[in-house]
Amino acid sequence: MNYIVLDLEWNQCPYGKEYGKKALPFEIIEIGAVKLDEDRNIVDEFRRVIKPKEYKKIHYKTQKVIHLTQEQLKNGVGFPQAMEEFFAWCSPQDTFCTWGISDLTELQRNMDYFKVKNVFPKPLYYYDIQELMAVDLDERDKRRTLESAVEYYRIKKEREFHGAAGDAFYTAKILQALHWEKVRIYYTFNCYRNPQNKEEEITAIYPDGSKFVSREFATKERAMKDRSLLTMQCFQCGRSLRNKVKWFASQQKVYESIYKCPKHGLMLCKIRFKSLPNGNYFAVRSIETADDAAVQAVLDRKEQIKIRRRRRNGQLRRRSVGKRV
Repeated sequence: MNYIVLDLEWNQCPYGKEYGKKALPFEIIEIGAVKLDEDRNIVDEFRRVIKPKEYKKIHYKTQKVIHLTQEQLKNGVGFPQAMEEFFAWCSPQDTFCTWGISDLTELQRNMDYFKVKNVFPKPLYYYDIQELMAVDLDERDKRRTLESAVEYYRIKKEREFHGAAGDAFYTAKILQALHWEKVRIYYTFNCYRNPQNKEEEITAIYPDGSKFVSREFATKERAMKDRSLLTMQCFQCGRSLRNKVKWFASQQKVYESIYKCPKHGLMLCKIRFKSLPNGNYFAVRSIETADDAAVQAVLDRKEQIKIRRRRRNGQLRRRSVGKRV
């Protein structure tokens, strides 16, 4: 088994988002990857510059960041060829690692658009090295930039940033610097191909929390009545949790609540909805231990939402009365 550290650079419609392809908001123009063995030793590297088919002119914002020229893109290979060569170099069954959460989603979106067979396993488990660094440093709510992470670990800056090959190399070096036994349990999963039925739903248990990915639902309201989504169990002992604060929508697609385990105390529970192109939704539910500050923050958010709702309803009633008068 190998670790494949992947990084991508992509372009977008140079004339504005509204003129772009809905099925291809970002077109990949460079693939960079580093292969590490099971002991996290770097054994090989991969790089391909890709000739764009849809967005042939580099967007001005992209041009400010990347180091590729129009001439280099013109001489690149087609995306299907690049992917064929990539999967000849590595295996879809290898353990993939990225800096952040976007690369594997955009890679699969490009594969669908250019009709490249998706050979990744489903669900696709991977490591987000940016998140693992936060776990390693016990700063779970913080996400460092790649360059600041390189500086923190005192990694020699021998390549350019904002290029797929260079960024993949630096991410691999950070992977080597992590306390692996501490962070290796914190894998995550890519939901570009989300669960379609109950049998495909995903549950992951971590030392300090759990995650659950549901199947599709026609509406958020229907999902919020589903027993599998709302059955809460302690990730430490498996006991059923008791609801202490009723579910409320803290954002348009985020619901929050507080539950309690008889043995391990209060738990912060969140449900985040992800919309799909077909109009349906699936949900990602998280459960984690909650200290007094976290519980109070939830209660404060709920109260603020109540106040805003009362004010809004009061304004609507006054407008309605004014119209009748």
